Amino acid sequence: PSVPVRAVILDVGTGDAIHISAEGKDYLIDNGGNLQYSNISDYAEKNRIVFEGVIVTNDRTKNLKQLAATNRIGALYVPGNYQAKEYDAQYPVKEYALYDKIQMSDNVLLENVGSDGKYQSLVLHYRGQPVCLFAQTMPEDMDFAEKVPVFKPAGGGKEGAVTNALLVQLQPQYAVISVKEKNRKELPSPAGIELLRANGVKLFTTAADGHFFYFF
Repeated sequence: PSVPVRAVILDVGTGDAIHISAEGKDYLIDNGGNLQYSNISDYAEKNRIVFEGVIVTNDRTKNLKQLAATNRIGALYVPGNYQAKEYDAQYPVKEYALYDKIQMSDNVLLENVGSDGKYQSLVLHYRGQPVCLFAQTMPEDMDFAEKVPVFKPAGGGKEGAVTNALLVQLQPQYAVISVKEKNRKELPSPAGIELLRANGVKLFTTAADGHFFYFF
C-alpha cells in the first residue's frame, strides 16, 4: 500500500534483515544470517529495489556481495569496528558511531542508541517519534528511555534480551523476533516469551509468521 513509511522484518532465519521504505527511499538494516537462510538479493530483485543505503550493525556482515554485484547498494553505513570487504570500493562507505543519527528522508531517521563494542542498537523515528527499536545489543547496553510500539529483541530472543524493566520502560505493543525454526539453541528464550505475554505484548516470530510488516 501507499504509506509514508514501512518496516519489513524479513524472514532470514536467526539473523537480521530489515527493509525500511522511508518516503520513497529504500534502506536495508543488515543482511541476514548464514548464506543458506538469506534471500535478500532475491527479495530486492523481485521487488526492483535499489537500496539508498545498507546499515550494518556489527563488526562484520555477510551476503552483501551479490547486492554489490547487481548495483543495489547506494551507500554503506558501518560502525567503527567494521571489517572492510573487497567489494566495498564499489560504493561510498560512511562510518557512524554511538548516538549518531542517519537521516533516511525528511521525516525519517535512525538513531544509534546502544553498543556493546560489537553490535549496535537502532531506533527508527518518524516525525520525531520513536516507532521501532531494533535491539542488537543486550538491554543494559542501550541508552533509550522512550515508549516504542514495535520492539525487536536481540539475538533471536536469547536469554536476557527481554527483561521486565525494559518492557515497562518501552511499553511496546508488538515484539518481533528473527529466528530460525527448530533451532539448536531453542530460541526464543521461554523466559522472554513469558515476560512478553505477562506485559500484554503480542509476539511474532519469523519462524512462525514469516515476514513482519509495520506501516505508519
